[in-house]
Amino acid sequence: MRLGVNVPNFGPGTDPDVLRRWALTVEGLGFDLLMLSDHIAVTPDVAEEFDALGVPFRDRGRLTDLHLLAIRAAWADGEDYRGGPVPVWIGGNSDAALRRAVRLGDAWHPLRFTPGWLTGALDRMKAIAGELHRPQPALVPRIALHLTPSPVTGAERLAGHGTIAQVADDLERLRSLGADTVVLDPFNGDPDETSHPETAWQALATVAERWTE
Repeated sequence: MRLGVNVPNFGPGTDPDVLRRWALTVEGLGFDLLMLSDHIAVTPDVAEEFDALGVPFRDRGRLTDLHLLAIRAAWADGEDYRGGPVPVWIGGNSDAALRRAVRLGDAWHPLRFTPGWLTGALDRMKAIAGELHRPQPALVPRIALHLTPSPVTGAERLAGHGTIAQVADDLERLRSLGADTVVLDPFNGDPDETSHPETAWQALATVAERWTE
């Protein structure tokens, strides 16, 4: 199973030099891939401030499907698109997202979930794949990395939250569920975190050391 990192590319502390340092740090720690996020369909709270930005939120599902179908059609034509197909990861945790991943994706990329939720979602995806007579896409989840000195308990604990032992158990469980790649997301919601990325780098170093033991 490969491990990757989602790099925060926003916030007051982010500039080209910081992104370069992120890339060098992630590579130096031995992770397999680095991701950056972007959004063309904005959430309603963001749209209130930037109403001309992106795709209307209510249209995001329909337009996503249309764009994916157009991309697939282009890649299927060797004369039209000579670079060959690129694996498509479909995000989202809703039933509509699961159906989209089965119909149009090579992999499903769920975000920030509890371990118990994922088991049920995989069962639903298996049923959807059977209903649509299509193969089940690969599992490539993104988990919210937040290390704590003492265990996090309760059914609402997100995968990736807790002690390093809990996070290591989460990763092993994902591997046992067939995850091809797991992406660690060390951003925990406060934009000011981007001004001191060393905290996130230390958490990633702790995971990398434990994973390679």
